[in-house]
Amino acid sequence: MKLNIKVSFLIAAHNEEKVISKTLDNLLTLPYKNYEVLIGLDGCTDNTFEIVKNYSKKSKKFKPFILNLRSGKTEVVNFLMKKARGEVIIINDADWIFNVEDKKTFEEMIKIFNNKEIGGIAESFPITYPLRANAKLLETGMTVQNKLWMDYIKSFSTKIDENWSVLDREKFPMLVNIFRKELFRENETLGDDFERCIYIFSQNKKVVATNNLHIPRMISVGENYKFGQIIRQKERTAIARKQLKNKLNGKRLGVGLMGFIVESLPDLSIKEIFGLIVVSFAFVLGTIRSILSGKKVSTKEGWKMRLAR
Repeated sequence: MKLNIKVSFLIAAHNEEKVISKTLDNLLTLPYKNYEVLIGLDGCTDNTFEIVKNYSKKSKKFKPFILNLRSGKTEVVNFLMKKARGEVIIINDADWIFNVEDKKTFEEMIKIFNNKEIGGIAESFPITYPLRANAKLLETGMTVQNKLWMDYIKSFSTKIDENWSVLDREKFPMLVNIFRKELFRENETLGDDFERCIYIFSQNKKVVATNNLHIPRMISVGENYKFGQIIRQKERTAIARKQLKNKLNGKRLGVGLMGFIVESLPDLSIKEIFGLIVVSFAFVLGTIRSILSGKKVSTKEGWKMRLAR
């Protein structure tokens, strides 16, 4: 069984001086030897480059690339993919921590790729669950909303062992940020992680998810969410849905997800329910703003609608 699979972490960075040290510190101490970290510095005007340069001095695994694309994450990832040498790619946003408990659990994740039918791992998403003890209302709402959405998708999966289940390709695709390099197709939309899932399915490969919280996963370095920013983010999500429409072949979450959320409410705390309501309201407002604007937003412009850091 092959465990020494080469892994490439790809990070798109634009003015990330407040968060990127935490992200890189984590990767500096990864309990695995055969990996590299490629950082695309996209038109940074703060101290991000100096911070990254210091990490490249600490370890040859860190490889910065100075870019001036200013087209957002999609174009930076497309560029870095051409430089990556890993068999397995992990997209690691600048404000995500790749949470690894130990070498054993990391290898448990990597060895799933010994199965040639597996093309990617879903749920590589910055969701901090269980919730941080000091999580504020908006963070609570965002976290619970994301978790319920992922739990709903996984409810249609087929279990293959104690750690992994295969997603149903006939349902709505899930986010994929861990995948075989050979299956990569250049991304075009704001929903790049959805695109990767769709492309993997189109090549007759499977996408797996896990319910084991000990398996490595992405978590956020911490967000101070503001309601207006969430509306803007949800507006970007609505734009991504429009961009992905032709790729989804009519798949929608729809009423089924709403029913699943309602059924889950008794298991939530009052704070979680209230946070979920507030974030859902922001989702509605963002969708309405997307409709009322009436203009077609490019992927380049859409990436500028990210949360401010």
